[in-house]
Amino acid sequence: MIAATNRELLADVHAGRFRSDLYYRLNVFPVDLPSLRDRPEDIAALAIHFMHRMARKSASQLKELLRYPEQAQ
Repeated sequence: MIAATNRELLADVHAGRFRSDLYYRLNVFPVDLPSLRDRPEDIAALAIHFMHRMARKSASQLKELLRYPEQAQ
């Protein structure tokens, strides 16, 4: 299971706002990543990745649209 939050779950466990048994299960293999706002150098790489991904999808959709008259006959 992968779970993400911006809350301090351990503090919430101590305050009684989050179940300790659930925290234990979620914390078996934690992966802590700083938020994107704290690593602006990654924004350009992510934007380029998603633009390329959408461009490939758009190109295949365009080919499908261009073949439509052939398929309709």
